[in-house]
Amino acid sequence: MGVTVLWENETHHWRGSVDETSGRMVVDGDEVAAATGWTLQARGLCRGEVCIPLAGRALTDDEGRLDLGALCDVLDRPWLVDPTRAVAAVGVPRATRRAALTDRRAPDLELTDLEGRSRRLEEFAGRRRLLVAFASW
Repeated sequence: MGVTVLWENETHHWRGSVDETSGRMVVDGDEVAAATGWTLQARGLCRGEVCIPLAGRALTDDEGRLDLGALCDVLDRPWLVDPTRAVAAVGVPRATRRAALTDRRAPDLELTDLEGRSRRLEEFAGRRRLLVAFASW
């Protein structure tokens, strides 16, 4: 069975499955490593020279597949799983989100204006801007 994971603004289709009762998603570790660079090693969860010690945390199931939620917890990333659709979304690390709040800089968004033209926020650098967002429901 396959799952869909939204990670770092990219959509990945990995071998894996979701337990619909618990919402736990397990994925193929090799596919995660190829997409994210994070690998499970004896010294911890590693990417390049950086390793995060696991201190007894189990990231795999009995078949050696990675538990996506446990992986995200170790990487300090928020995550959400829709078990009925086998889809997960993984957010940016907490440190990145915190930095965005402290430097008070908006990300460079690209949105459509009232005339239907695609506009980037950076086009208005140095000028005051007001962004209004709403939901129709």
